[in-house]
Amino acid sequence: MRNGRKKLREICGAKNRKGLPCQCKLLLKGGKCKFHGGMSTGAKTLEGKERSIAALRNGWAKWRLKVIEKASTS
Repeated sequence: MRNGRKKLREICGAKNRKGLPCQCKLLLKGGKCKFHGGMSTGAKTLEGKERSIAALRNGWAKWRLKVIEKASTS
């Protein structure tokens, strides 16, 4: 028979957009839910950093072309 009590479980506790603690159940190692798993530490090697910068520049170049194309058709 159920007694209406929630099972005790660990919650994420990371702050959400409203500034309140996240109530999601812990799923991942490190004590955070699947939405608040932690930020990436980024590339560590010189090769990885170069690839990251190249991808960023490529993305901005595509965005600029899209904006120019949209402006010229208007």
